[in-house]
Amino acid sequence: MTETLSIQENQESIEKFGKLLDQIADWLYKAETEEIQKSEISELTYSELHTLKIIGSIQDIKLFEVADKVGVSRPSISATVDKLEKKGFVFRDKDITDRRAIIVRLTEKGSNANKEHEKFHHKMAEALLGKLNKTQQELMVKAFETIFE
Repeated sequence: MTETLSIQENQESIEKFGKLLDQIADWLYKAETEEIQKSEISELTYSELHTLKIIGSIQDIKLFEVADKVGVSRPSISATVDKLEKKGFVFRDKDITDRRAIIVRLTEKGSNANKEHEKFHHKMAEALLGKLNKTQQELMVKAFETIFE
């Protein structure tokens, strides 16, 4: 089993990793935004695409659950879903088990946008892992699996 270091013992690595996380986040946002603009789903914003991903990942997701998973207020997610509905990517339906709740579902157009978005993520993963040899790739994947267990 691998020994973990205390924060004090590992301060230099923590600082380096923090800077790397910033670089990764910036690169991912820029790369994805550029790819979106070149694609058939260019009418969607970055946050709209990620909202679609959440809606598509859970069958019969309630509007408040989308807000919780995206990490925004209910009025904010309602406005985003309004935009997505007007663009034809989602539709709302009443929950038959709870008449007060609203279910949000993807349309075929929304499902296709999700598939296109997944292709972007695959392409970005290929770009990052392509810079590493096989052993480094396996270590990288294992490290992230450990982090997100």
